Amino acid sequence: MGYELWSRDSYFIKSLVKLVGYKVVQVLQDPDSETGEPYLGLLLKNGADERELWFLRDEEDNGAGFFDINPMFKDNELEGC
Repeated sequence: MGYELWSRDSYFIKSLVKLVGYKVVQVLQDPDSETGEPYLGLLLKNGADERELWFLRDEEDNGAGFFDINPMFKDNELEGC
């Protein structure tokens, strides 16, 4: 029953697991303010809960990639994932 400090990777994995069961309802795009190239994402719904899942890239475009979920899940929402 102690405080568990989650690593960044653990938080991302638990956030993705939490999205199981959500339905993709729309493809999203938002242009990069500097290059104009689109960022792509998905609008996900599970009942009344909506989340945006954005596919991001590092500045050099050479990383494995990462994502952003809006709104972010809170730590207590990820317990048990």
